Amino acid sequence: MSHKLNQILFSSSSIGIGLFDCPIGQPDFRNTGPIKNYLIAFPRTAIKIRHSHMKEAFIADSTLVTLYNDGQEYERYALSDYGDRCDWLTVSPAIAQSIEQFNYDSINAFPRNGYKKGLDSSPCLFPITHCASSPTAYAQFKYLIMGLQNKQKLDSLLVEETALNIFNTIIQSAFSSRGIKASPKRSTTHQRHQKLVQHTQEILTATYKQNISLANLAKSLNCSTYHLCRIYHRMTGSSIHQTINQLRLREALHGLTESEHDLASLGIQLGYSDHSHFSLSFRKTYGLSPSQFRHHSLSQNKIKLPIDA
Repeated sequence: MSHKLNQILFSSSSIGIGLFDCPIGQPDFRNTGPIKNYLIAFPRTAIKIRHSHMKEAFIADSTLVTLYNDGQEYERYALSDYGDRCDWLTVSPAIAQSIEQFNYDSINAFPRNGYKKGLDSSPCLFPITHCASSPTAYAQFKYLIMGLQNKQKLDSLLVEETALNIFNTIIQSAFSSRGIKASPKRSTTHQRHQKLVQHTQEILTATYKQNISLANLAKSLNCSTYHLCRIYHRMTGSSIHQTINQLRLREALHGLTESEHDLASLGIQLGYSDHSHFSLSFRKTYGLSPSQFRHHSLSQNKIKLPIDA
């Protein structure tokens, strides 16, 4: 029986998340073919990697993040009996092309002989092969992976938005290490960003009870998911998922005190996948379960809630 190299945990039109495990005995261990999409890998075992456009190999271990452009060819060399194991995150070419720091002069200076014929039109997003790993970014990614592995009913918008934020953190590190910085923002750009956030908020207030996807939201705003997530967080200090959750929970307070809906039905009506997710979000924000809140409100007891950040 052949060994399954990739375990895909999440896949959408924008991103992919998974686990990679290539044993030393794998027939194509040294070269498993060109990379599809733009990939960042968090190594779990030490491995020596040589990108086909580079003369020298480098050692990839858990202190680094390895970076692969769309169509990238590479070779690996074992350093231990564990082979090559890593957690990975991919983004689509459409996401890559939407990154504002995309500097054609710097990117085009990057050698392209590591690409298969037919993929030469793909942007060479990463100017380096690896960079230092952010402990915080990996902890967030690991937490996301654990939720997907445990078959939790994670909101797809939450998964995509979290993954894109992690990707942004890594790419900022990769670009800054090469001296590529974001160009200064003009006042007209700031105004466009304000309008984008305002239009986003208008849509969210009208659709927060629905299971809206990040891709459809970005499409309705005529921008990429990456651009939308980054600008919204920069301008508001909050994520789109957090905004949706706050809108739902504020409505839940009214529903618990002004209606007799059972808790499971109320959670579903507000857009939560099930009662457990509704209850968990409510308790995390207000320090009480929905049933406790309703009980206190009906008995007219004084309710002491934590500050709702």
